[in-house]
Parts: sequence; C-alpha cells; structure tokens
Amino acid sequence: MSLMYVNPFRTSGAWLKGNLHAHTVHSDGRLTPEDHADRYRAAGYGFLAVTDHGKYVDTRDLSREGFTMVQGEELSVGRSGAGTYYHLVALGLRDQLPFEEADPTLNPQLVVDYVNRVGGAAVLAHPYWSGLTHREAASLQGLAAVEAYNHVCELLNDRGDGLTHWDHLLSLGRRVNGVAVDDAHSKERDYLPDDSFGGWVMVKAVSNSEARILDALRRGSFYSSSGPEIIDVDVGGGEISVRCTPVKKIAFVTVPCMGVCYKAEEGGLTEASYEPGPGEHYVRVQVTDAEGGRAWTNPVYVEP
Repeated sequence: MSLMYVNPFRTSGAWLKGNLHAHTVHSDGRLTPEDHADRYRAAGYGFLAVTDHGKYVDTRDLSREGFTMVQGEELSVGRSGAGTYYHLVALGLRDQLPFEEADPTLNPQLVVDYVNRVGGAAVLAHPYWSGLTHREAASLQGLAAVEAYNHVCELLNDRGDGLTHWDHLLSLGRRVNGVAVDDAHSKERDYLPDDSFGGWVMVKAVSNSEARILDALRRGSFYSSSGPEIIDVDVGGGEISVRCTPVKKIAFVTVPCMGVCYKAEEGGLTEASYEPGPGEHYVRVQVTDAEGGRAWTNPVYVEP
C-alpha cells in the first residue's frame, strides 16, 4: 500500500494565510473591498478573495507587495430538496459569471463546469447551512473543494460545519479538498461579533501571485484552520504522522466506522501517528484545541 499526499510541508515556497470568501457593499456586506483589503492585510494575511453574490468585483488594484487579491464571485442557483439554493464560490475569474443569481432552474453543475473551463476553481459553500443532503452535494462533479468550515454560518446558527458532506464525497472515492473560510460580511447581524479572521487556509506557494496561489489551492498544497497550527505532516513508511501546536484531540478521519481519535489526558497533544488499514482509501487529519478551534489537512489517499 502507498500513501499519496500533496504535502505542503515537504515542498518549497512560503506559507501564505488567506481568506477565500468575503462580501462587500456590492452585495450584502457592510464594508467596501478597500476596507476588507486593509483589514486583512493589517492582520497579516497574504491574500483575500472578494466573492460578492452574483457580482464580479475587480479588486486587482488593491493588491500590494506581500498581499494579493484573488478574484471571485459567489452564485446561488438550483434548488435542493429543502427548497434552498446551492451556493458556489468561483475563484480565479476575470469577468462576471454568465449566469443569473438566484436562478432556481439553473443546474449548479453548469456553473462548476464553466468555472473549470475558464481555468478557475469551484468551491461548494456551506453545504450544511444550505440544507443540502449528502446526495445533493455528491451530485456535483469537478469541485476543487468543499467548505469544511464557514465562520459566519457558525456564528449565525451553528451550521458552519461541512465535514460530513466532505467525508461523504471522500468515502465515494472523490478526490476533493476542504477549506476553512470566513464568509465575512462584517457583522451580518448587529448582535453578532465580527465575522472576520475566524477561518482561513495556509497555502504553500512559490510566490504570492494569484496564479501561484490558485495553483496551490487546486493541487491541495495547503491546510485549513480556525485556530491551531499544523507544524508538520509525514507520510513515510506507510504511516501518517502529524505535529501541531498543543491540542486536546488529534483525529485520523477515514471511511465510516474506521479511524482513530487521540485525546489528551493532561496538558495538550502535539503529535500522533496512524497506519491506515485495509479498506481505508483516504485519511485526513483533524486537530481540535482547548478552545474548540480546529485545523484540517487535505486527504492522504491510500492506494493498494
């Protein structure tokens, strides 16, 4: 058996922290693109994507040395069994998507196919918040990623977790990555805290150009987090080993009924290892700190 993993901890380049989902005054956000760019740059982020609903906003002129604006748009289309839309985040665009926002008759697969055809990356946004079933999420082919964590959905109604949808796709044999995002609106509701800086990706890229960032995202050269830091992952000798900042749990998540979760008795765990067994065609690592923050690797694929 061999382990196949796009390992950002074993490739050259620099770590870049980024948010892939944010809204501005051009849709339902409260800040301008300039405001968002200033805030994320000041917080030490290396890149940001403005993804307004049904509106492409060219933000390339907001890029600065050490900080890159990734172009994007979010589109809500189709209709789930619950009567809700499929939400898709399209990254790497250069123009408006040629579809109407909030069109219940449009097959969301057409949007994914178009994004891939123009060289972009399509992400399934907040599937739990949207009320999608596992089968509905699995109806989409060609996704670059699923939002494993969406910060504003977590703040709104505790439905920011997309992990079961992601695991269902992986259990079916799909090769798809997971991302953590803010989906920042800047106080979606007055009683909520600021929804920025709660979910991010750590990309390993050879430069901070938009093209290199997108390439790293497509290949899976990143990990995602809402708190802890993953320091290293090794997949040598048929075993998966992880090192991280102190956490209370390290889980090796795989096909149903398998895998393992290590829990700290005292203090915090900083490392653990796992050897996949027969029938486990993927394993992803998930760590959880004492405050409930989590970090996620992309899948390690197990091949006979």
